[in-house]
Amino acid sequence: MRSLSASDLQIEGVGSTRRLRFAASLANVGPGPLFLLPRGRGGCATGQHEAVQVLHRDANRDGKFQRTRDREGSRRITGCMLRHPGHKHWHFDAMASYSLRRAGSSRVLVSRDKVSFCLRDNYKVPAQRVVVPRRHFGRCSRNSQQGISPGWVDLYKADLSGQWLRLPANVGSDVLCLDLKADPLGRLVETDETDNATSVAFRLDGMRVRKANSSSCR
Repeated sequence: MRSLSASDLQIEGVGSTRRLRFAASLANVGPGPLFLLPRGRGGCATGQHEAVQVLHRDANRDGKFQRTRDREGSRRITGCMLRHPGHKHWHFDAMASYSLRRAGSSRVLVSRDKVSFCLRDNYKVPAQRVVVPRRHFGRCSRNSQQGISPGWVDLYKADLSGQWLRLPANVGSDVLCLDLKADPLGRLVETDETDNATSVAFRLDGMRVRKANSSSCR
């Protein structure tokens, strides 16, 4: 799993405060699907239920996922699913984290540490060959399976509930870094755990966002 760079950055005024709104995307750039199944409550809070990650076996060892050939293998409890009141469907909890910092600093100014997602296929990963030609994951009801097929992206647009961070009052024209990270608590089994995070550099100009050199946020 990988967070793609945030896009569609915009400023929203709410009373005397400003919010940074943005679109976030989770991409499956690995060889197999992210595949989660709901089950009983288990150790989750009231009104939630456990999520089980299903891992697949590469039947012919070609490194490419084939839904009809590569069978389900081991299963592990990996977190909780909950009903998101704003989106009105079921999410997997702690799928991403969002945070803001000044360029050149590691100190977090503001964050959302446990962002939940309804995991599904929205569009294909840019510039990557897709081995699963059509959308497979889509429904996010209480009892439906969730996931992202290899080569596909789950997109959350900037106007959706929760897609914002409050801008501190003391940030002026500094270069700021918007950091996004997939699976921040390390609950999912992945083939590569080192590529989950991404950053976008920008400056504020009143109620406008201006792009900045991305190297400022490395």
